[in-house]
Amino acid sequence: MNFSTILKLSIQRAIKNRKRNAIILIPLIIIIILILFSITIQYSMQSYVIDIGFNINMRTISGINYTPADYKEIIEKLLFINNIDMIVDQYESRIVAIVTCEKFQNGKTDGKVYETPTNAKTSPEVIKGRKISDDDQYVIIIPDKIYADSNTNRTFENPILEDEYINGEELLGKNIRMKIEGDNKELYKDFKVIGIYDSSKYDDTQTIYIPKTTIKLLNEELGASFSEYYMNVVVDKVENLNEVRNKLTEEGILKKTKIQIDASSDKEVGIEETNFISTTNLNIETLQIIKNIAFFLSVSSFVILIFILVATNVNKTYISATELGVLKIEGYKDKYIQIITIFENIIVCIISFIIAFILYKLLQVIGNFLIDCIIQKETVSLTLYKIREQLFLIKKIPQKINYSIVLIIFSIIILIESINTFFINKRVLKKNISDIIKI
Repeated sequence: MNFSTILKLSIQRAIKNRKRNAIILIPLIIIIILILFSITIQYSMQSYVIDIGFNINMRTISGINYTPADYKEIIEKLLFINNIDMIVDQYESRIVAIVTCEKFQNGKTDGKVYETPTNAKTSPEVIKGRKISDDDQYVIIIPDKIYADSNTNRTFENPILEDEYINGEELLGKNIRMKIEGDNKELYKDFKVIGIYDSSKYDDTQTIYIPKTTIKLLNEELGASFSEYYMNVVVDKVENLNEVRNKLTEEGILKKTKIQIDASSDKEVGIEETNFISTTNLNIETLQIIKNIAFFLSVSSFVILIFILVATNVNKTYISATELGVLKIEGYKDKYIQIITIFENIIVCIISFIIAFILYKLLQVIGNFLIDCIIQKETVSLTLYKIREQLFLIKKIPQKINYSIVLIIFSIIILIESINTFFINKRVLKKNISDIIKI
């Protein structure tokens, strides 16, 4: 018996037994959809965390309050905490914005970019030039696309136009004179552009990186004064943010405030932390929510897989046994009966995958539409506001799927179904034809 004949018989059996195969088909569709969503969530989160891993702003814990009296004590505590790459105090991060001169003007408005302190360990990855070293002073690393508009507040309805960007790569190796603003004083300083970073990878077109020692010198020259003192710490990896935060909390360095009350409405408007932990638009709470969703989908998939195996056993043992006897009466050898029924099962799995993939894409579109509707809806309720906030943060993660993993898992499902069918058929085919027909 050749392959085409076996395939033809398998397809005919799959069509003929479509009602019986629905016992396997429907749960398979559900499990494949769950697996697709689970893989999408996990792979998207993993890819996003890797992509943002080099961005200092995305792995920063800021707002660690201190007073000049306890400065040394807090520094000593921070030095004993693992996974911290850089400590930045108020003097090293005081400059809020640097208003640039003609080099950063886009032809429409005066340009404004925002500085982030860095050192050799935390200097961002560059696509051209080099990273900042410990010996550098008046140097900067800038994005390859700079949006330097200080007046226009861009929104989804009013996006940034392509011609409003400045090509940062054209400035590599050049000196730029910038106006640095303090409380009551302005400075003009020349900075050399030594590196260019990928703005799309960092999701940032307005941040420039400056050695933190240089920022401290500028603050001293500006005569900066402080009413509140705080520090930032930069964690080595995004995935270690939670561990460092917990350690900071244990040491009493991070503290939460009480629920804030809106005086005008006497309503709870939010539970805020005095310390802000940033992975840009993806915070620790969001990461945990995503992990919980992925875990739920994985467990659900496993439970349904068990159900499919049980259903397959019932299906093959009590329903298809007679058909196996008929095939045997018609003169088919046991090995061909095995191949035909296994191919029938594989066809059912393939059909399940196609239907599941179409439904998955449809549910993805519907889900994104509903999330967009919720995000755009204004709310004053604390609970609804938090849900809306988390959905916004989750939506910021690009939806990616690792098709190689999907194919591996799908192959495993086919393999499990095929092995299951083989052993059930083997047990049935060992019997005499009269005994098989009676089952």
